[in-house]
Amino acid sequence: MKAGYAVAATDGAGYLIGQTHPYVSGQDAGHALLDIARAAPAVPGSGLDGKAPVGLWGYSEGGAASLWAAQLATSYAPDVNVVADASGGVPGDLKVVAEALNGGPFAGFLTDSLVGLAAAHPQMPFDEIMNDTGKEAIKKAKSLCVVGTIANFTGHKVENYSTDQLSLDQMYALKGSDGTTWGEVVDRQKLGTGIGPRGSGAKYAIGFPVMQYRGLFDEVIPTETEDGTRQAYCSARVPTRWKTYPGEHLTSDNQAVNDVVAWLGDRFAGKAEYGNC
Repeated sequence: MKAGYAVAATDGAGYLIGQTHPYVSGQDAGHALLDIARAAPAVPGSGLDGKAPVGLWGYSEGGAASLWAAQLATSYAPDVNVVADASGGVPGDLKVVAEALNGGPFAGFLTDSLVGLAAAHPQMPFDEIMNDTGKEAIKKAKSLCVVGTIANFTGHKVENYSTDQLSLDQMYALKGSDGTTWGEVVDRQKLGTGIGPRGSGAKYAIGFPVMQYRGLFDEVIPTETEDGTRQAYCSARVPTRWKTYPGEHLTSDNQAVNDVVAWLGDRFAGKAEYGNC
C-alpha cells in the first residue's frame, strides 16, 4: 500500500459459520485469490479498473495458494489481467511436507491439512476412521489459530488419530466412494505438474513470470520440495525468478518484502522478466 498499489486480501473459502476452511486444497485456494482480484474493482470507491494489472502474492500456505492461482488463471479467470505471481515458502509436494511434519514441532499444520483436505473431499473416509484422540484433535484444529495450533499439536503423530493406528502411507491407500485413494487426492495438490507457458498446450498454461523464494534455514517446509517446485517451473520453461534469504520460515517472508514489491512493480511497469533458471 505504501508503494501506491491497491491490496485485496482473501482468507480463503470456508471461513463462515458451519463451514470448514479447505486448508491446502490447491484449487480452492487458487480460486479464492482469483475471485478476490476479480471482485476488488466492484468495491464501492475502490477506483479500480477491471482491466488493471494484477500481481498475485502469498507465503507458506498462501505461497501455495498464489502459485495455484497462477496455474489456474488462464482457464479460471481469463478476464483478470494477471501479470505476475510471487510465491514464498511453498509447500509444493504435500507428501514430502507431511512426512517432515509428522511427530515434529509443527505437527499442527499436518493436522490442519488432514481436516482441510477432508472438508474439500467429503467422499473420502475420514471421520469414520478416527478414534477419540483423532476426533478431539479435529475439534481442536477447527477452533485454533496458528499459535494455538503449534502449541497444542507439538509432537503429535497421525498414527495416534485412527482406530487402526494408520501411518501416512496406510492412509494414502484408503479409497473414497468414487474409488479415488487419499494418495491420489494428495498428489493432485502437487504444484509444478502439468504446467507450461501460454500456447504450449499444457493443462496449466501460465502466461506471465513468477518469482519463488525461500529461507535457507526453513524449519517448517522441507527445502527439497521448495527447490523441487522451482525446478519444475524452470523445466517447464515458465520464466522464474528464484531467490533465497538467510532466515527461517517466519523471518524469510519479512526479509523478502521489499524485493517482492519491487519485482511486482517492474511487472506492473511492463518490464520483461526472463528468470534466472
